[in-house]
Amino acid sequence: MGAGGAPKAFISADTDGMTDLPPPAAEVAAATPAPHQKKRRKYPIHFHASLRWDSPLRVVPSGVELHLGGTAITVGVTEQVRRTLQEQPPELGRPSTVLLWFRTPEGYVQELELAKVTPTQGPEAASKPQFSVGARLKAVNRDEGFLIAEVEPNKRGALTEPFEVHIWAALDLLERLPKVGRTVVVTGEYRPQSGRLVAARCKPVHIAAPKSPAGAPPQPVPQE
Repeated sequence: MGAGGAPKAFISADTDGMTDLPPPAAEVAAATPAPHQKKRRKYPIHFHASLRWDSPLRVVPSGVELHLGGTAITVGVTEQVRRTLQEQPPELGRPSTVLLWFRTPEGYVQELELAKVTPTQGPEAASKPQFSVGARLKAVNRDEGFLIAEVEPNKRGALTEPFEVHIWAALDLLERLPKVGRTVVVTGEYRPQSGRLVAARCKPVHIAAPKSPAGAPPQPVPQE
């Protein structure tokens, strides 16, 4: 990602005009980034829709019991998580960071499924659930105060059909959204009392090319 090759020539003025001269050694050293200043590698952003918070876990016959907003809820688990919890049972009462998949079929979060469990980072547990949605902006309803984003299948993902995510937002955010059809990442808070996803930020981004339907040629993804 970083720029490579020889440094640019230093432009020095004299009485006859502009002359290209090799840059002074001091300037070459100053222009060469130190190892700790190198740009971090950018990883591609994929289509996604997930919730994340910290919670103790308890394995139950129908899935996993989590704490959400002071209430115990039971959610389903992916097969991968099921195997992980069988091999490494969670420590009773100790919070873990949980990542869940979901749907919003009627505008509210439903169908929660535990997709990943990792050790909690930091001394304090993050009890408020946050969401992240990487999708294509499909519709904006300023009168009702929400947007619709469509999550498309990724090239190497298990998802085979796109699905829509209903996200509520304040009017000032809705008025600053990019054009419908752009790919965006929307982040904010999940409010379990109302079942709503409430957006705090929407950023236009370039999302990696989605999976093409069987037999169809790959579709170009608009540059963001």
